[in-house]
Amino acid sequence: MAATETIRISFRGGKKVRAQVGSFDVDTDREPRLGGTSSAPDPEDLFLAAVGTAAASSVLDYLDEQEISWEGIEVIQRCEHDRNDHPTNIALQIHVPANFPEHNMRAMRRVVEGCHVCQALQRPPKVSVMAGGAEVTSVAEPERARRSSEPGRTSTRDWKAIAAANAAANAGDRPARPQRQRRPSAAWDRDNEPKTDRAGSWNGSVRLSMLVNKGFDCMRKKDYTAAREYWEKAKELDPDNRAIELNLSRLDDLEQRNA
Repeated sequence: MAATETIRISFRGGKKVRAQVGSFDVDTDREPRLGGTSSAPDPEDLFLAAVGTAAASSVLDYLDEQEISWEGIEVIQRCEHDRNDHPTNIALQIHVPANFPEHNMRAMRRVVEGCHVCQALQRPPKVSVMAGGAEVTSVAEPERARRSSEPGRTSTRDWKAIAAANAAANAGDRPARPQRQRRPSAAWDRDNEPKTDRAGSWNGSVRLSMLVNKGFDCMRKKDYTAAREYWEKAKELDPDNRAIELNLSRLDDLEQRNA
């Protein structure tokens, strides 16, 4: 079963709100025009900052792995909003020194695209609300269900079936990734793989997350062989996952430079 993280939110007077994240307190406040005092970042600004800092942390992980100095490197984030002030486009730009190698810039772009927070925006989680013990699902869910039930309208489930059929039909046109001869890796722990449930089917999302995370752990330890094994196992579960494909391409670059 997937792990659940709990964050406790409390009110601090006025428009101030505090989130207890592990051993840290994260405070927010509103602008004066919204009744606050601007004593802390606005919640929406904090959300956008989380995107940028997560991307920058991924860049820093890559620089540490490659033993490259972070001096002179920074990440700039720009966000476009619609007329209702809702974010519509987030652009991340990595600034590097003039003599920074091109292959490192390409690798950093792939690292940011595979960042967990960026991936969460590409595949947003379901948001539900419980009040007094009764769960109230996101207001978008009933509307989506109503629209999909209208005559002549293709439901989300039907679209997924169509997309799967198209992917299967086009599979023969895609070049296959060459198979590699690999040495056994001690980090590849098959005993820790999730087991099948009573119906004999994999809990796919849990297993996929575990394999991807173990691959990142091996990357930090510079055990590229084990990282590839974990990510290729993950790709078998989700062949169309762009982030996994980017991680494998990144490994290709690393192995070419270390050959």
